[in-house]
Amino acid sequence: APPVSSSSPPQPSRTLTTEINIIIDLLPHTVIVKMPSPFLFNPTLQDSFATPAGMSPAQRNGAPSPSPSTTSSHSSGKRSHPRHHRKEPLREHFETEEEYMKVWKQWRHQRDLNNRSVQKSREAKRQEQRKREEEHIRLEEENLVLEQVIAGLIDQTSMLNLALTNPQALSTDQRIEVRRLMDERAASLATQSV
Repeated sequence: APPVSSSSPPQPSRTLTTEINIIIDLLPHTVIVKMPSPFLFNPTLQDSFATPAGMSPAQRNGAPSPSPSTTSSHSSGKRSHPRHHRKEPLREHFETEEEYMKVWKQWRHQRDLNNRSVQKSREAKRQEQRKREEEHIRLEEENLVLEQVIAGLIDQTSMLNLALTNPQALSTDQRIEVRRLMDERAASLATQSV
């Protein structure tokens, strides 16, 4: 068998070409240009698929890339102001006193706006914290009341169970309480029936 060359792409068989042309014929609404058999390899397509983004085909083939000095130019003079706008501008970064004062006033104005914004944010957080603390105290007080109600209901349940299972064991106070509960229940039923 002849050696396989790595410099050229593999050629499809005539059967594969025929099957592809049949599939293309089944798409009547699609405009497709049939490729002859064997397929012709397009060097332009090779460059478009094999070249990374941002690199030209000439650079991929070994041509030197343009140096940063040729692609961008930087002025040799002083910078008008430093890049870090949060820092206070310094006089030595400016050519004239007018430029310095203009940038410094802008910086001072932004700092004042930022300080007011920070103060508002902190005050809002303090108010939110106070609301949470007040809500916590209110819920604790409600829990205490509910715990007392639950304890009273547990005592009543125990007393009513004793009245059903062993009424002779009830004390005088318990008998009075059971009678009161029975009267309240009877009054409630009478009100509902009206």
